[in-house]
Amino acid sequence: DESAHQLQTAINLLVASGDTSAERTMRRRMAKIDPEANAVRSFWNKTTDLMGESARNLMAEEQVERAAVYLEGLIPYVGVKERGELKELLAVAKDKQQELDIGRAEQRNKMRTVESEHYKIRAALEEETVEVVAETMDRLFDFYVEIYFDGNASLVDVLIPEKATLYIHATKPEMFAEYPGGTQNAPPGLGGWWQPGKNMVHTYDTSTTTGSRAELLGTLRHEASHQFMTALCNQGGGWAPAWLNEGTSSFFEGSRILKSGEVLWPEAAISRLRTLSHFLSNGGGPGVEKVLEFAAPGSYPGEYYCYGWGLMYFMQEYEDPKTLEKIYRPLYSEYRRRITTDEKRRPPLPLFKEVFLGSSSPLGHETLDDFIEDWEDWIQRTIRPLSLGNAQRT
Repeated sequence: DESAHQLQTAINLLVASGDTSAERTMRRRMAKIDPEANAVRSFWNKTTDLMGESARNLMAEEQVERAAVYLEGLIPYVGVKERGELKELLAVAKDKQQELDIGRAEQRNKMRTVESEHYKIRAALEEETVEVVAETMDRLFDFYVEIYFDGNASLVDVLIPEKATLYIHATKPEMFAEYPGGTQNAPPGLGGWWQPGKNMVHTYDTSTTTGSRAELLGTLRHEASHQFMTALCNQGGGWAPAWLNEGTSSFFEGSRILKSGEVLWPEAAISRLRTLSHFLSNGGGPGVEKVLEFAAPGSYPGEYYCYGWGLMYFMQEYEDPKTLEKIYRPLYSEYRRRITTDEKRRPPLPLFKEVFLGSSSPLGHETLDDFIEDWEDWIQRTIRPLSLGNAQRT
């Protein structure tokens, strides 16, 4: 193994230098000590050929940014002749990418108004990005219906007669200027908010602060879902405690958006999971009971969010080990229905115990501690390894 490792290192250096004669000599030596060497080389050649073909196809489709990523990763691993060709192609890709960046910069601060199937969008973004946002949020809308309305699309016209506006400001200061009470009252880490009185989500172009728009899309997924909880409470006369309101919205942070534009059902929201797992392993978090009993108006402290997400993720994704049914979804729906129609606005924790514990508990939990024990075990032993480790579902 050590000899094979050293020979492969030598081969890689010879490939980089272009000394094909010495490279062939080293490969013959490698074949004598590693019977799989030729098979590995054949596989690698096919892989690099496929990547090169993919890069050329992307260039032909004018997807120059993705082509550049392919080429930069591929060039160090091909022979001298092909490397020269691919470097020229990469230079063309970067030139075109620079042209695109200049064009986007010219468009970036121009406010655009678009009306999609489910939203009105005002965005200081380039035209192609506004279209992506519109398509993405329309597809995510169906997930909101699935969770909040239990898949009953007929409730949309009844409970959401007006489209919400997604207002994407050019910069964070411009967004803060719209915050209730003014910029001086806006929390420094705020990335956006739902303004029910105006039926509007406020956020901003996060590429101006982080260089990426991933945070922008995450904020939109979270904040736009609040429209649905607001609609349920307005119609039912009740309220939504913070764990339910913010936990449900945080659930959508785990949705994935493919290059094709397809939006996938939410997986674990990684940042929430990391924080929650840290608290469960090391302490320091508020704990489940404090999160469930939090009943003050508005949202709750930042360290509570990961717990709200974790509770909601459990309600939606826990599977019966034998049937693989999502056995907590009906109980989540019952709790959400009862509290959003509770005009007396009673404390949230007693209702949680009534719905999720005792005779109605799918796992036979008699006490909240019983529930917490199984919930923590599921987060730490099932979800954390699947999402942050190498575990495979069996």
